[in-house]
Amino acid sequence: MLVARPEDRVKQAELDTVLAALKKDDAVRKAKADKDFAAWRAQASPSSIVAKELPAGWKFDAETPLTVKTPTGPALTAKAIGKPAYNKKQGGFVLDGSSAYEHATLGDFEKTQAWAVQVRLKMTKTTNGAVLARMDEGNNYRGWDFWIENGNPVMHIIQTWPDQALKVRSAGAIPVNKEVEIIATYDGSGKPEGVKFYIDGDLQKNLVDTNTLPANATIRTTTPFRYGTRSKAGATSIVLVSANIIRPWLKPVTSPPWARSPNSAPPSVRKAPRPPPPPSPCCGATTTVASINPTNPSWPKSRLPRPNSTSLKVAVP
Repeated sequence: MLVARPEDRVKQAELDTVLAALKKDDAVRKAKADKDFAAWRAQASPSSIVAKELPAGWKFDAETPLTVKTPTGPALTAKAIGKPAYNKKQGGFVLDGSSAYEHATLGDFEKTQAWAVQVRLKMTKTTNGAVLARMDEGNNYRGWDFWIENGNPVMHIIQTWPDQALKVRSAGAIPVNKEVEIIATYDGSGKPEGVKFYIDGDLQKNLVDTNTLPANATIRTTTPFRYGTRSKAGATSIVLVSANIIRPWLKPVTSPPWARSPNSAPPSVRKAPRPPPPPSPCCGATTTVASINPTNPSWPKSRLPRPNSTSLKVAVP
């Protein structure tokens, strides 16, 4: 039992009075908030909550292989390109370099818009190719993609390759034969520092391969969005378990709340205690992060808020 010293009892009495008043105010605020929330909930609808496109998420499974769910509208039907295969043992879409799922309306972003992509995948060997893309390879690669290059995540944002383009690569590689979560974010700035990669929650250092995107560039294309390829070809040796497109970030993201220090190792490989990372600047009232995977609520919550040289010839980005 803690007993105040005689010289502190006057102060304790003052604090007890203040605490009692604060508790009373808190109860009044709670009662008002509950009443206001009940009134809002009675008339709320998706259109009153969000007026713009929010996440489009896809969990690849055998039961619904051709639908993508969105929180503010009906499920969208995909078009199968080639012969997409399903991995029955692990679950997921097997990327073979040519098969894909295609959506005409998804991922129609402009260079000035912010967006993010999130995938869970397993890379069975070090590979190269597109995982998600809205890119017209026949028109100087106009558009954007989430690409893997020698096992490293890459984002391309292109008006014309390579003279009007942005290519940023993660310094960290995707581990082989391990299912991981990768998130790539873009803030709409058109600058390399506007792209961030997270692998299982760890912020990666960036490597800038191409930085020639003009301020007035446009990257929009009528080419449909695809899971698995660009307009023609994509990655191989990957099992894509789930994928999400998230737009817009409601406020600028400097370091999403699932990120750890760029230099911190994943807990599974840490060999000695490390000092705690500095507080993230993201977690105050100025940052809002959209839902990461609206289609797979069974994921552990601990994982959520939880991502070349050129010559005279035009190189493939």
